[in-house]
Amino acid sequence: MARIYREKLQSLQDEIRTIQEGTHSTFTETMTDIEMRREQTIHNAEYFKNYELTLSKHQYDQEMNLIQDEYETERHNLHDLVLQAIEDRKKQVKEDRDDYEFDVQDLFKDAYARVHTKRSLRKRTPFDRHNSASPSRQERRRRERQATPHNIHAQPSTAEEEELESEFLSMKGGAAARRQAAQIFSSQQRR
Repeated sequence: MARIYREKLQSLQDEIRTIQEGTHSTFTETMTDIEMRREQTIHNAEYFKNYELTLSKHQYDQEMNLIQDEYETERHNLHDLVLQAIEDRKKQVKEDRDDYEFDVQDLFKDAYARVHTKRSLRKRTPFDRHNSASPSRQERRRRERQATPHNIHAQPSTAEEEELESEFLSMKGGAAARRQAAQIFSSQQRR
């Protein structure tokens, strides 16, 4: 029995040593199976990844082709609409030209009227602006205006009438008008 015990102990110690060294047959078979399954799983995952990438690229290409086709269709439709609008405009202009007698004199009169409706003022220096304004005008600028709005339907007072008259005359721009406006204003100040 002791011999059986020693043999059993020796076989267990040998088995432990082979396991620790990594040379145990069952251990190596199990590790080989696990490594094969691992390699197979990695291989399958790479195939699946390639399949997914190929599928995504294919779907992307299809959608891009569809969008490109839609773009081209819309572009052609818009081009056709613009051409149709231009053709309609040409027809309308041609019909208007055929229906309307074109008078060159009217054209020149219209152009001449447009040119002369523009008012061009001479350029003034800052010195001219201060000297040309009448004293009454400068004083009116300094006066405070009424805070309440003026009733435009009421009859103006004589002072208001004189002020309006002087402003009108000063806008006309004559030297005599300026003197008269200054006299009117000074007479108002004395009252």
